[in-house]
Amino acid sequence: MSPLANPSADFDTECLFSCGRPVLQWHHLTGRGRNGPYLDPDLKVPLCHRHHVLVHHDLRQQDVDTPPTDVLWTPMAATAYRLSRLAPFYARWADYADHEFLRPLAAATAVDADRVYTDLRQQLPWNHELN
Repeated sequence: MSPLANPSADFDTECLFSCGRPVLQWHHLTGRGRNGPYLDPDLKVPLCHRHHVLVHHDLRQQDVDTPPTDVLWTPMAATAYRLSRLAPFYARWADYADHEFLRPLAAATAVDADRVYTDLRQQLPWNHELN
């Protein structure tokens, strides 16, 4: 069974990026919501420490390591946040995997996240509390 299908697999699983290093951490693809818990606790992938740090560096570079504070935290905002975190992960995975679909998927996912955020920001009332 693939480690992607079995998130409770032992840590002797190889890193998803096929670097040969053992898995030391599970990366939660969609991260945590504003109130703390993981948005999708079972949606995680096995990564070695080096690649887990690299993936979080990518998230910080795209400013998606934490949920946005300039939109109301609604189910639609949570969906946009999920998409915005998946896009850089797909792009990074494309560096290591022989799957031609990953780069276009990363680009399409980023565009969709931006579209949803744009729509959410246009709907904001000027005096509405964001938190």
